[in-house]
Amino acid sequence: MRALRRAGAAISATLVLLCASVLLIPSADAAPAKKDINIFDLLFKFGNLRDLRVVVENAATGVVSPKACSVCSAATGILYDYLDAGRSPNGLVKIVQGVCSFLKVASKDACDNVIDMYKDEFVYIAKNRKAPRAETCSVLLGSVCGPLSSVVHNWTVQVSSTVKPPIDTDAPYEGEDDDDEDGERRVKVLHISDTHYDPEYEPGSNGACQDPICCRGNNGRPAKAADAAGKWGHRGKCDIPLRTLESALKHAAENHKIDVVLWTGDLPPHDPWKAKREDTLENLRVTSGLIRKYFSNATVLPSIGNHEAVPINSFPVNNKANFSTQWLYDNFAEHWMDFLPESTKDTIKLGAFYSLNVSKGFRVISLNTNLCYIYNWWLLYNSTDPSGQLQWLAEELQRAEDSGEKVYIIGHVAPVKVECIPVWTDNFQKIVNRYESTIVAQFYGHTHLDQLYLTYDDDQGKKGARRATNVAYLAPSVTTFVDSNPAYRVYTVDGGRHRKGAPWTILDHETFVMDLEKSNKEDKPIWNLAYSAKEQYNMRSLSAKHWHNLAEKFRTNDTLFKEYHRFMHKLVEPHECVKDCKAKEICYIQAAATTGTRDCMIDMGFSPI
Repeated sequence: MRALRRAGAAISATLVLLCASVLLIPSADAAPAKKDINIFDLLFKFGNLRDLRVVVENAATGVVSPKACSVCSAATGILYDYLDAGRSPNGLVKIVQGVCSFLKVASKDACDNVIDMYKDEFVYIAKNRKAPRAETCSVLLGSVCGPLSSVVHNWTVQVSSTVKPPIDTDAPYEGEDDDDEDGERRVKVLHISDTHYDPEYEPGSNGACQDPICCRGNNGRPAKAADAAGKWGHRGKCDIPLRTLESALKHAAENHKIDVVLWTGDLPPHDPWKAKREDTLENLRVTSGLIRKYFSNATVLPSIGNHEAVPINSFPVNNKANFSTQWLYDNFAEHWMDFLPESTKDTIKLGAFYSLNVSKGFRVISLNTNLCYIYNWWLLYNSTDPSGQLQWLAEELQRAEDSGEKVYIIGHVAPVKVECIPVWTDNFQKIVNRYESTIVAQFYGHTHLDQLYLTYDDDQGKKGARRATNVAYLAPSVTTFVDSNPAYRVYTVDGGRHRKGAPWTILDHETFVMDLEKSNKEDKPIWNLAYSAKEQYNMRSLSAKHWHNLAEKFRTNDTLFKEYHRFMHKLVEPHECVKDCKAKEICYIQAAATTGTRDCMIDMGFSPI
């Protein structure tokens, strides 16, 4: 299904299992325990972890069950017991590194380095947490695991008391009956995401290695010719060479008159154990240079990805130990000034978010959604509106409403309960629903798949009575990681050639995919139109209402859903997706941002494990 989330979940599950093992193996440098630990209790907890990998992988796709909560509680309890007992963190680190290497989770260097990178942060968070340990799983997995009572995890953004403008549910979607035959009002918007170009990519190297990332010189040569890294890329655990990234940008520039570029983050390759600040900044410099080269006349609007942090996913909140990503924000603020005005710099330095009036009546708000990402461990320390971003968002949207502006929201991680902590997601969705007449659409990346999800009116929660209020588009990745083709997306928008009062509605979107196998065989990049959303699905418009209607058709029309699933995987024939797999995908569209995938699946007759 969602390969990236499964990979992240598998890593998390493995690390928890490794950490659990330290309780059963003596630590040579452990400090005297402050209290006795009942070995039978530990063995019982360890026994509960035998299904951990399966449960965590299910949770990573949004299926959170009571079993997932009990496993999460057992795993985190073991870690907290170890540290609360006064045992040395150094002992924990050495044992985890040793077992990681012994079990061949990754190479010894990868095991040692990634654990070294996180150890200080993890120990600080675990020892200085501001909420009871019992709330850890509720923060990460949601209310299924119990209520949140701590102030740091139970908070509400204040939205303006200004009355919400009335919504005419019978009004046609602007652009539903498109009368712009000559295309004078149309604006082309390019969406590129998850480029992940790899400076170490080497054609001919092993694309089927045992390391977390392949297609590098140090991976050696493959046993089979089919596993050799091609000139333009390889479908497997590989990122892309620079030539493929440049080919994508060049093809988009030469085949479309691009007015606006939405660039939704994730630049470095998938080698977190080797991540260095200077490498991340060099990747930013190179990627930015290519975008400037091909889109010098377009408005370029960037957002920051979770892989930009070093270590990845780490976006600290305020803390007494001075863990910080200020170096990252400061550097991105400088590089982004190649595309943005100085007026955006203050909030970029504060938290890598900004608001920009792109043209008369049209604003884009770029969020740092890594601040809500479930793998950002700092949220366990304090999840209260990091950097004040959501409060700022609510105020920006009120100003936009007062000015009659239309708004796009962009970011990297989609703010759904599969990806973001529930309290942040709930506050965000409350804001989105309040300003539904102002927010035209949302744009994200991160999953590397071609997806979308809908938000719904929270005043109509009864089954069958829900009204879709907004659409969020997730762009397919340019990288091939994992097992996919490079791709990019172009939206056709009613921008009125930037006239004031233009609706900025999405009229259609087209996805372009590189035929990687053919490109490598013919030694030249071959890009094809995969599909037009409006034509492929015979949609009257790309409104939230009509996307909802399409999702409803998926429930009964297997052929239609199969088409969607193939496009979702960028024309790579995916595994068969029926029954609970199909239910998960439909529930991602219809419930990931609101009630959550689990409740939706239960409504569809499936019982999550």
